[in-house]
Amino acid sequence: MEVNLEIQNNSKNKKNEEVDRFMSELKNTLEKDTQIRENNLDLLNAEEIYLSSKISSIALKNLIKYKEKHIDEYLISKLNTELDKMDKNIQKKWNLQSRLYLTDAEDKLYGEKIDLISNAYFELNTLADLNNKGLLTKLKESINNHIKVNLNEYSKKYGLNKNQKNIILEYTKNEVNNIINNFAEKYFNNKSRDMVANFQNKWNEAYKNKDYDTANFFAGQIRRMYSKGIYKDDVLREKNMKTI
Repeated sequence: MEVNLEIQNNSKNKKNEEVDRFMSELKNTLEKDTQIRENNLDLLNAEEIYLSSKISSIALKNLIKYKEKHIDEYLISKLNTELDKMDKNIQKKWNLQSRLYLTDAEDKLYGEKIDLISNAYFELNTLADLNNKGLLTKLKESINNHIKVNLNEYSKKYGLNKNQKNIILEYTKNEVNNIINNFAEKYFNNKSRDMVANFQNKWNEAYKNKDYDTANFFAGQIRRMYSKGIYKDDVLREKNMKTI
């Protein structure tokens, strides 16, 4: 059993390293491409221009594929960052001997967050659709139940009286409510999609008027949005691909 767990952990670490390396190389490629176009660098020959264009297309295609498959994981990692801050604050505020492990990848809560966000994400049309009372309530309940279980385990191991536990639970309930609401407001929205849609409309207008310099500018804006923004809209994405 221990051998299998070690193999799984090694495999997971290797996958994470590959993803990090891929994203780093991809970011460097996109930054290079953006720099070339923004500064109108004097490239020495057509081969360099062709190579730059070819690299950009490949990089963008890979980036879109990656984000389509992993936006849910990206969202969960951001949520874990906030839960981790709360976990540290709980330990410090009540001088606990250990943390409550709210972001442990091996823990039940991690799987519940994956299921709640991933299942909802792939069934809905936009990120803003995730900002609904049903999903947010389930997330809050899942996290609060997890805290309660871990706090009970902590109490058995280190000794907390009932009053202390209730005070911590009341505190964490309010904190979780604020964390999820703020998280939803920040990430469950269509701001990036709406911005890309605006760039696409500007490109359509410029191209129709044969203003190709302006069209190229907005194509560049769309390209940059894919390197820094996240959104979900299959129809808009297809239009973007044709534009770029």
